[in-house]
Amino acid sequence: MLRETFDYPLGIRPWPSLLRLRRNRLREGYTFNLLENSSDAYRFTALAGAGKVSDIFHSFARLLPDEAFFILEYYDQPEETTADPEQGPAV
Repeated sequence: MLRETFDYPLGIRPWPSLLRLRRNRLREGYTFNLLENSSDAYRFTALAGAGKVSDIFHSFARLLPDEAFFILEYYDQPEETTADPEQGPAV
C-alpha cells in the first residue's frame, strides 16, 4: 500500500482501489466537474488534511448562491471486499 502524505480527517480515507491505481503518493488537491446529464450541478472532490476541511467549506460557502448545498459522503462501516473493486457502498 502507498504511504499517506498527510493526516486524514477522522473517518475519512480514500478508496483502496484509488490507492492501487496511483503510482505516486496522494497529495492534497481538488477536482471540480459538471455532473453528467446536468447543466447546474457539480461534483467537487477535495483531498485535504484534517486542519483544512473547515476552511474549505467556509470558503466555498461564501461563493455559492443561496440555494446551493453540499452533500458530504461519509461511510462509517469498513469497506467489505467485493468482486468489483470499483463498486461503492450501498446508499
